[in-house]
Amino acid sequence: MKKIWKALVAGLLAVTLTGCMKIRTEFNVSADGTVDAALTMLMSESFLSSMGSDLETAVEEMKASYQEQYPDAKVTVVTEKDGETNYGGVRISGVEAKEAVVTKDGNTLIMELPVDGLEESIADGTDYEGMDLSPETFKAAGMEVTVIVNMPAKAESNVGTVDGKKVTVDLLDLPEGTEKIRITCKLSSGSALPYIIGGVAVAAVAAAFFFLRKK
Repeated sequence: MKKIWKALVAGLLAVTLTGCMKIRTEFNVSADGTVDAALTMLMSESFLSSMGSDLETAVEEMKASYQEQYPDAKVTVVTEKDGETNYGGVRISGVEAKEAVVTKDGNTLIMELPVDGLEESIADGTDYEGMDLSPETFKAAGMEVTVIVNMPAKAESNVGTVDGKKVTVDLLDLPEGTEKIRITCKLSSGSALPYIIGGVAVAAVAAAFFFLRKK
């Protein structure tokens, strides 16, 4: 957690209050306990313009940079429009992270992601004394940090928004005291396959830092 929040501090300082950044980690959990993970990073066209770059050039440079750093991953260009704002960036998939765990209890599949100590992790060990480094500050700067988990059956979660099998969690808007994201779903007996007990791991925070730490 500490490493990803340090990366976000750097992003906040670069973006200030004039630009926008979106970081979205998506996990597709299969009935056998395996997980397909992907990270999408987007920056607003206005922010890129303020840095002296255009959207098309910036995303192509991002793609080349991340593909060089992670040759085994699949890196694709992504563009989105949110209201009147254009975003561009990359989607990186095919890299495993190890801070979340998928387990099975009977016919219940459980995915857990540790998220405790966000604000402490932001401030601890950084050199940005005197700054307000709360999640609210990141939100005010136009940043979005979202986790999306797609379960194989109807899901239940201790935080976020549930829409059938899909759970969406805003990491900048977690209830105070949240230590982990815990998502479950019940599988029918007919879909019982071998499961990974205590072990298949993919984490939003670990994945995001894994891709951002060399930026």
